[in-house]
Amino acid sequence: VIQNVLCFFIFGPLLFSDFHCSADIPSTTQSPTTYSTTIPSTTTTPQPTTKPVDKPSVGNYSVLNGTEPCLLASMGLQLNASMLFEGKNVWTALNIDPSNTNSSGTCGNETALLRLTNGTTVVEFHFVIKEKNFHLKEVNVTLFNVSDLSYKTNFNLSLWEASLGNSYLCRKEQLITVSEDLYINTFDVRVQPFNLNKGNYGT
Repeated sequence: VIQNVLCFFIFGPLLFSDFHCSADIPSTTQSPTTYSTTIPSTTTTPQPTTKPVDKPSVGNYSVLNGTEPCLLASMGLQLNASMLFEGKNVWTALNIDPSNTNSSGTCGNETALLRLTNGTTVVEFHFVIKEKNFHLKEVNVTLFNVSDLSYKTNFNLSLWEASLGNSYLCRKEQLITVSEDLYINTFDVRVQPFNLNKGNYGT
């Protein structure tokens, strides 16, 4: 059973200030669970890039335990970072190209890691189990360039929650704040880091 999630957004001047994903529960008497990411108050509002960036392509990724998948994920990823250019901080968007991205990671009894490597960019998603559910706990981003290495992390997340044996699904655009100068927009997310059904998403 896929846990379908309906996502709503509250827009700030140029940046999503908050988002909520509510499980698609048939009963209208049960209040939906809300997950939120709050932008730090010190965050500089990002300015739009001079050239609009297209929506990223959705990639299909997996982590293997031997020859069988133990983690499955599909998503489109767009990084938005504040970078120093000619003495000024400029917000730059970068789409992760699935055709040039390698997936790796680890699967454990209570933790799982999905690592996506795209050229000089590495994005890591850390998942944990709490009671009978899993959720995204931590995101790390490493950016390499000719003269510098930038490492950003947020280890205090509680996103993408679903019950064990099921996958988390959200088709709407979402925002993950990694740091005050880097955030990730995700699109068409489906992920299951634990309890796959013979190497497939839970049914």
